[in-house]
Amino acid sequence: MKKLSPALVYFLVLCAFFSFITSKIGFTETLFSLAVFTLAGIVPWYFFIARFAPIEGFFEQISISTVFTIVGMAFSGFLASWTGIHFLVFIPTISISVLGYLLLGIDPKGQLAKLKSSFFEIKSIHWLTLAGLTLITFAYLKNEYDSQPIKWDGVWSFYPDTLWQMSLIGENISKSAKYFPYLSGVDLSYPWGLHSFLGTWSFFVGISAAEALLVVWPALFALLAPLVFMVFGTKISGKYITGVLLVLALSTTGQIAISGGEIAASPFIYPVSPTYELGIVLLYSLGFLCICYLKEPINFTSLVLLSALSFVSATSKASNGPLIVLALVIWIAIYLSSKQQIHKRLFIAQICILVSALIGYGVTSSKGTGSITLDPLSFSPSNFINSEIISLSIILIYVLVLIGASITLMLNGVERAKVIGISLFVFGAITITSVLGHPGKSQLYFLWTSYPLLITLTIWALIVVANKYQTMVVFGVLAIAWLTPQIWGILNISMPLIAKWEPILVLFSYLLVSITFIVTYLGNQGQKMSVLLVISIATLGAVGIQTPKITPLNYSFQTDSTDSNALSYQDVELLTYLKTESDPTDLIATDFHCTNDSISSQKCDGKYFAINAFSERRTIISGWAYTQLGDTPATSSVLNDNDRAVSNSSPENVDFLKQRKVKWLITHSSPNNQSELNKVAVQVKTGDKMTLWLINQ
Repeated sequence: MKKLSPALVYFLVLCAFFSFITSKIGFTETLFSLAVFTLAGIVPWYFFIARFAPIEGFFEQISISTVFTIVGMAFSGFLASWTGIHFLVFIPTISISVLGYLLLGIDPKGQLAKLKSSFFEIKSIHWLTLAGLTLITFAYLKNEYDSQPIKWDGVWSFYPDTLWQMSLIGENISKSAKYFPYLSGVDLSYPWGLHSFLGTWSFFVGISAAEALLVVWPALFALLAPLVFMVFGTKISGKYITGVLLVLALSTTGQIAISGGEIAASPFIYPVSPTYELGIVLLYSLGFLCICYLKEPINFTSLVLLSALSFVSATSKASNGPLIVLALVIWIAIYLSSKQQIHKRLFIAQICILVSALIGYGVTSSKGTGSITLDPLSFSPSNFINSEIISLSIILIYVLVLIGASITLMLNGVERAKVIGISLFVFGAITITSVLGHPGKSQLYFLWTSYPLLITLTIWALIVVANKYQTMVVFGVLAIAWLTPQIWGILNISMPLIAKWEPILVLFSYLLVSITFIVTYLGNQGQKMSVLLVISIATLGAVGIQTPKITPLNYSFQTDSTDSNALSYQDVELLTYLKTESDPTDLIATDFHCTNDSISSQKCDGKYFAINAFSERRTIISGWAYTQLGDTPATSSVLNDNDRAVSNSSPENVDFLKQRKVKWLITHSSPNNQSELNKVAVQVKTGDKMTLWLINQ
């Protein structure tokens, strides 16, 4: 009973966690979603992983089984889309479920004995630690649910990307998602991993795209991410404490990020990009699996697992593909430079991972006009004073931390090849971020994706030195360096000049703390002084490379009806009604296109995706962002004919819609041509800003 008590604590935390989800989507939906994900995914994958993969430990096996459940469902959605045959969505998930349970049926006593053994081998402190780390994620989950609610009063302005992600999930729920839902006929060429996974899961359990993205995904990520990073940090360093501190650092501190016209700090959980969240979970799971196979035999099953994870990882976030390729090139280069003989099967595994990543990246890379350019130090907003210096200061912080942590580890006898490989990977990501430009400062994703590796090196270095030198000194530096910006944040300094130079001032404060400790404790003790110097610099990374105020980046907010992007829940109910009463293949015409201004003002930002997000139906044209049309509606004739049919609904103009087999029309709530519309369509439902019409056929 004593051994079960800590596990019971974690179970109670999970119950509280799931009750939180239940309050958002209902008990039945939560229970059914959990049952399908567990019984058709995690359980059969667990027995498959336990049988074929060299992964030991209950937490390790559960985390990788959960990851492959996601991979399997994502591949299910991709297979259905690629072939255009939607029922194929069942094949991969059902196949692995059957195989997993067959493996259990072949040797039930042996399999269950292994499960029992690995479960009871977990130390009490490990259960309690995981329970504590899970509790920390409640803050993230509450922030997600508050900033992107599933129901709300008044009007709400969602970040356009949130509604865009939701509309792509809706495509995967009931259709073979070959097209952008808001622009029928235009190829869907964006990373599909998250949308295929959540679309497949939603299809299986009967929840909406909104529930999947706004409720289910944040909860799954909040549970899975700490587990993945804990087992990754433990595996790569060989120290459990490294994994725990890695999760703690990533969950409670932040990394420098760009938000609007300000420099903000975001936790590694980045609220406005669920594709980034899935991308880092899959990428670090791939890293964990690669480490497991370094000294283990590689067979056909191993190659399939590595290739599948690499493929889905590269297609979950566009930045993952180049980073996987970069990591493997570095890995092979290290072997060649050290003149070590690469085992043939290991080399084949590397090639399989590389090819899978390239194929995945190739089939889903965006064809939009927002391409990557050569634009050094361009990721700070141009309205900053000396924005290039701000960018350079951020890069310098990362580089200083990287050098300090790497040198410290190598000075203390840690396996050099592993440290060099990680360091080169992080340095490569820093370099890519430094020299490339991309709309929306998206080149920062390369830096953010490598960030947990940087913190892993730092914490690992701190622990190694703490074992050899003055433990209290090392952790004293860590504590003061962490507290300094917190106090700064409490003081709430808001002077404009201070705000513009926050990163440099924070860097200066950290260095000042480090110098103070060196002078106070070591004086001129030569070698020890140099060791603590690099540790002090490395400490900068352990506190999250943060700005003084740690605030998540939330772009969704309550607003008023004058906001072009505003959405009332009455309109959501209208769109939900449309979803219920229409066929998944039905088409909609609308004159909602812009999240700001209008087409006539020539300042239209074509990112209006609310109709597609909540109705889960396609439009002839609503928004056109993120497609090869770029920032301008290249299909102007379609756009003009569409808008003419809405604003001047003569039978001749409406014939354009009928020829395209459009059944539904969504106009603004009080259209000027209502008398004309009454002749060609039936008014079905009225919301706050929208009116739904059924076109007479």
